[in-house]
Amino acid sequence: MHKILAIITLKLKETLKSPLTLIFLFVMPIVFSFIFGSTASDSKKPTVAFILEPSQGKLDQEIFQILEKNTKFLWVKATERDAKDLVSEEKVVASVKVANQLKSHLKENKEIFDVTVYKKTEEYAVLSPYLKETATIIYQINQGVKKQKSVSLSNALNKLNESGTISLIEKNQDDQASQQPNLIPLGFTIMFMMFAISSSVSSIHLEYKDYTWQRLLSSPIHKIYVLLGYLVAYFLLGWIQLGVLLTVLSVFFHVY
Repeated sequence: MHKILAIITLKLKETLKSPLTLIFLFVMPIVFSFIFGSTASDSKKPTVAFILEPSQGKLDQEIFQILEKNTKFLWVKATERDAKDLVSEEKVVASVKVANQLKSHLKENKEIFDVTVYKKTEEYAVLSPYLKETATIIYQINQGVKKQKSVSLSNALNKLNESGTISLIEKNQDDQASQQPNLIPLGFTIMFMMFAISSSVSSIHLEYKDYTWQRLLSSPIHKIYVLLGYLVAYFLLGWIQLGVLLTVLSVFFHVY
């Protein structure tokens, strides 16, 4: 065991003593994360087109106001033709339309939103559960309206919108609104970790080319110990790199 530890210690010291290696492992990913991560933090909100024809009634207007309460997206009204063009040109995440036979859909527990997407992006993965959550609220209100025949669904939604009692903003355990993490710095961390893995493999190849590897294997140490020493050393180096970079990301970019 002490032979493996000796190889691990030797490789870690040799690697971490090099200024160029430290720059490659830690400085470069942090600098790239700050440059591109700060730029991305000012990016525009993803846009969603809500199909609202002039002939459509008050009910669709009220549903649109409920959807607008999610401030993570920019909600725009559009005709069906315009919405189709926006989706095909990938200018919007998706187009959302209230089902034509809404009362029938509510009665039969069918989907009340017709959603059109060009491709299922990361933004759509956030949008989809929000639409389902909104549909659930409308279903619940509709059930209450059924019991009180004097109130229509559109009036009930209007009163709910005016009261401001709907809160569809995600909150954490501290009752504070949660924010979508910036994933670009995390992407750079993974990218530079892959570079480090490639560099580790190439370093073994260079030792083989320079006959250092052959001399190690011809020594009294068993070849399995040599292999384990190298593998564990590079494994620990990867964890050190990941630990340092994630600490920086958690402090400056709130990525956990």
